[in-house]
Amino acid sequence: MHCLIVRHGQSKNNALATGLAARIDGGEINRNDKDALWLEGRFDDPPVTALGQQQSDALARYFREFNGEDEALEVARKHGVKLYCSPMRRTCQTVAPLMTALNESCTVLPHIYEVGGVYTTFKDKNGVRKRVGPGKSLSNDDIKKIHRKFDTEYLPSSGGWYSGKWEMNPEGRMRAARVAKWLKSPELAKEVGNRLLVLVSHSHFMDMLLKQLMGITDDSSRDSTSRNNHDYNSAIFTNPTGTCLLRIENNTTIMRWHNRTFHYQYINHSKL
Repeated sequence: MHCLIVRHGQSKNNALATGLAARIDGGEINRNDKDALWLEGRFDDPPVTALGQQQSDALARYFREFNGEDEALEVARKHGVKLYCSPMRRTCQTVAPLMTALNESCTVLPHIYEVGGVYTTFKDKNGVRKRVGPGKSLSNDDIKKIHRKFDTEYLPSSGGWYSGKWEMNPEGRMRAARVAKWLKSPELAKEVGNRLLVLVSHSHFMDMLLKQLMGITDDSSRDSTSRNNHDYNSAIFTNPTGTCLLRIENNTTIMRWHNRTFHYQYINHSKL
């Protein structure tokens, strides 16, 4: 089975983090300042930015128009695709142009969300912001307003899909292990057949999932009880809408490429 794992397009939270990192590099703020400003300014479930929308449109155009050599496109054009995505707003917005370009539905899976979940924050008695869940998440109706062909059968029938607490890194790793087991299962292989499985997810969760699939031990020595410290660990990082192609056969995973962004050639920067 060929599996293409895709990170979502740039979100407003990503843009906020990039701006804060630049302020650290410039000596304007320190790491503790960044964490406080991040929690103050972030969205519970952010949308994509204008750049993130362009990245998502570019990926869809690449699938539709690219004529060069590409193993994933070859499988997709010969056998079709099976689309899955996380229920978070940014992943739904990322896969929607691809759904339109390919005229395909997309199954929304509640267990491939970003590490941490949909959480919000509150200030403790010392004025320090703390993470807590759940934050405000999308409902079935919200998701289908993004694209009518989303399949939301695995989500709750009413209300927001996320009802958990803020998820810490060890819990994220256990969830990634379950998803890796599902991706390697003969049942999924039979369901997908020769089609290209496309999974639209998130950077930190992709890091954990790829390590599970490839048999790489994730370094938990710097896990924090107050943040999901993806940037502190030895991470398999993926750029917004970057793709990772895997071949999964007989419980063996072969990485064909990682963090490919050939579709960026279709981004019109003059419109940003």
